[in-house]
Amino acid sequence: MEKRTSSLGYFPIILLLAFVWGSSFILMKLGLFNSKDAVLFLPWEVATMRIAIAGLVLLPFSLPRIKKIKTNDWLWLALVGLIGNTIPAFLFTTAEVHLASSVAGMLNSLTPLFTLGVAALIFGTKYKAIQLVGLLIGFAGAIGMITLKDDSGEVHMFSALLVMMATVMYAFSVNIIRNKLGHLPSVTIAGMSLGMMAIPCSILLLFSDVSTTLATKDESWIGLGAIIVLAAIGTAGALVLFNKIIQKTNALFASSVTYVIPVFAAFWGWVYGEHLEWMHAVFAIVILFGVYLVNLGKRNVG
Repeated sequence: MEKRTSSLGYFPIILLLAFVWGSSFILMKLGLFNSKDAVLFLPWEVATMRIAIAGLVLLPFSLPRIKKIKTNDWLWLALVGLIGNTIPAFLFTTAEVHLASSVAGMLNSLTPLFTLGVAALIFGTKYKAIQLVGLLIGFAGAIGMITLKDDSGEVHMFSALLVMMATVMYAFSVNIIRNKLGHLPSVTIAGMSLGMMAIPCSILLLFSDVSTTLATKDESWIGLGAIIVLAAIGTAGALVLFNKIIQKTNALFASSVTYVIPVFAAFWGWVYGEHLEWMHAVFAIVILFGVYLVNLGKRNVG
């Protein structure tokens, strides 16, 4: 009998992955603004640099696998690269111009809920009543969170909706991978999809003011360093960790990272001096309770 790997030994990797992904939101903020809240790089510049660098980092892992990709896979890979990586990268950086990075990290927890919704509505995946309840509870928590005011008394609902739109795109991407690209290793999927998007992003950067920013603005090199870490570790490196957990344990255990990411996002927001209220924590818990019910339904399947 084949010996199963205990999930318990992978909790440190889960925590490391949650730390990496939970830190991504503050890294975007550090790429956008310096310590005096002066603009460094524009949102689209941060997003394009993130995708271009991540694609480059994964290139050595993806190129050796290119011969195993079928012709009809390329369209799906391009779609995953577009809606699963590139557009969300633009949406998150645009949102974080006004929205606290910690709030963006909390709202990112909606991804499993939207994943279930897309799977049911588009791909005909069956769901249980408890999962529908979890879906509704999670949405209620999200609605509550996006109505909260910042320290200046403003409600940045549009920025919050951009983050929610990004999680919807993540949901479509996850379902495409499951239903259309399940025969490919996840490193191949990520490497090829990011690699294709890295090409137009690199071209787009030629028309940016990144070089001028680096030469003239204070702390711009710190901002660039944050973007490089975001791309190489928060995007490319995190994939390797997540793929290892999926292979050695199971998807349900791997999804537990969802519960820890908002903790690290809130921590870095607090360190950065962002405005947070107790109600942010309350609505985050409501969202995560909804995610728990959705995952509970998965556990009871079969």
